[in-house]
Amino acid sequence: MERVKQQPPVRSELQHDDRDDDGRFRVGDVLVIPRASRIESPRGNQRLEPKAINVLVCLARNQGRTVTKGELFEKVWPDTAVTDSVLTRCIYQLRKALAGCSKEKRVIQTIYKRGYRLLASVSMDTESEPPHKVLEFPDLNTNSEMVTAGIGFQEVLSASTDHIYIYDRECRYLFANPSGAAALGFSERDMVGKHWRELGLVAEILEPFEAKVNQCFEQGLSFVEQVTYPTVYGNRTYEYSLNPVQDEKGRIGCVLAIVRAITAR
Repeated sequence: MERVKQQPPVRSELQHDDRDDDGRFRVGDVLVIPRASRIESPRGNQRLEPKAINVLVCLARNQGRTVTKGELFEKVWPDTAVTDSVLTRCIYQLRKALAGCSKEKRVIQTIYKRGYRLLASVSMDTESEPPHKVLEFPDLNTNSEMVTAGIGFQEVLSASTDHIYIYDRECRYLFANPSGAAALGFSERDMVGKHWRELGLVAEILEPFEAKVNQCFEQGLSFVEQVTYPTVYGNRTYEYSLNPVQDEKGRIGCVLAIVRAITAR
């Protein structure tokens, strides 16, 4: 049997303090943001399952050392009985997401019948952290309140399958989540700062909608409406809510719109 040379882990202990950080670190050229379950790389950004991110955190803590399956199960699924296939799926996701992140041909090595080892280099995120900061990783067993504190408002909205838009007083788009932008045939970047007329959207639909947005600004009240539109797939019914959002001075700074398809319901 081939003997595997063990390397010392990046840190033997994790230190915790009261600083407001999200435990981000780099694997090769990939930025890992655990509390958002997101990775960012020159090849694109993507979200991963939280458990897959936790597996990566565990491997990164022990970079160069074989982490046994038992250790991974204990750290990532401490109160749940899971099969090897669950762990295998997480490793598959990580390999796919991290492919090409370093000069190593294999980023995560399988140690037969034992576990896995992270071969890619691990470092702190020097672009967003001071140079003296010690490499740290988030606690895998942190409570939900701490997790949500590390997730931004935009990230929460972006994860929704509903169509979500934020409008200013001129009915320009301040924000569109991926689902909302795709429903109109645009990317989020294409929409921000533009009026629906500039985007060539249907006036018959958007003019009454803009009137409701203006009413929301003027009266400071929320609205819930249902509308039915003919499409190539037949009539489709949608429910949308308009909600005024106040700034710190109590003024209505924007309107949040949430649109949901309810044809089946």
